[in-house]
Amino acid sequence: MACDSKTSTIFLEAASLSWGAEEVSCFDPAAGLTGGESFLIASTKTKYQVWFSVDGAGVAPTPGNGETLVEVALPAAYTVADLIGLYVTAIEATGEFLSAGSSDGLSVETSAIFLGLPLAPLADVDTGFAFRVEVAGYGGDLGKTKEGIEVSFTASTFDVLSNQTAELILDQIIQSTGASLSAAILETTKERLELIFGKGYGDSYTPAGGTSLVGFGTSKQFKSSFDLGGKLILHPIRLDETDRSRDVVFHKTLALPESINYDGTDTQAVNVSFTALVDESVAAEISVFAIGDWTQDIRA
Repeated sequence: MACDSKTSTIFLEAASLSWGAEEVSCFDPAAGLTGGESFLIASTKTKYQVWFSVDGAGVAPTPGNGETLVEVALPAAYTVADLIGLYVTAIEATGEFLSAGSSDGLSVETSAIFLGLPLAPLADVDTGFAFRVEVAGYGGDLGKTKEGIEVSFTASTFDVLSNQTAELILDQIIQSTGASLSAAILETTKERLELIFGKGYGDSYTPAGGTSLVGFGTSKQFKSSFDLGGKLILHPIRLDETDRSRDVVFHKTLALPESINYDGTDTQAVNVSFTALVDESVAAEISVFAIGDWTQDIRA
C-alpha cells in the first residue's frame, strides 16, 4: 500500500513582471547557394550562426565568440520553398524562435520567443539575402513592485428576457471577456521610465547634442495600441525560471503609466496598468490572455 502524500494548494504568490517586445526579423532567400554561406541571428539568450550546406557540400564556418552553429541542409537543385521549409525546421529546433514563410512564398519571418533586445544584431555574412528587422526587441524585467500585482478579469453579457417571464433571465450571451493588470513599479530608474513611458503611451526625444527626455506628446496620437504593444509576462518567483506552469501572459498590451508620487515620507513608485488586447495570431481559445507555458507554439 502506497503512503498518501499531501500537497498544499494555498500560496503566498509574489511574482516578477516583464514587459516588452520580441525581435521579429525577415529575409528573402534565393536559389544559387553552393554551401558554406551563413548569416547571424540572436535571441536574448544565445547568438547563432545559421549556415547552409547544399547536397552535403560546404564547409561549416568557424563560429564567433559565443556563437552556436545551426545547419540548414539543402538538397541539390533546391528551391526557395525548400530553403524556407528546412530553415524553419532548423531555427525552431533551437527552442528560441518561431518562424514561418510568407503567404507569397518569397520571404521567411522569424520571431524570438523571449522578449527583449537580442544579444547581437541580425547580420548577413555571405548569403547575399536581403535581411531586415520588422520589430525591434526591447524591454525586460520591470523590477520590484511596491505592492502586490493585481490581475483583474471582466466579462460582458447580454441578458435574454421574454415578455412572458418578465425580468427572469433566460440566458446570458457572452459578448466579450477581458483582462487587465495593475502594479506599482518601485525601481523608478531612468531606464525603466524610458521603457514604461517611452515604449508605452508616451515617447522619448533626444535633442541634437543633448540628453534624452521622456513624456507624453502628440507623436503617437491616432496610432494603434496593438501595433505599438508588446508582451506582458507575470511569473511566480517561487517557481524556477523554466517552470512556466503558472505564468500569466498578455500576448499584446501597452503600458499605461497612471501616476507617480513625490513624497519625502514614502518610497516613489510609478503606478502602471496594462489592458490585454485580442491577438488573432494566437489560438482563439486563449487569444486575450493565458495562464501556463506561453513559450509553446500557440499560433492560430
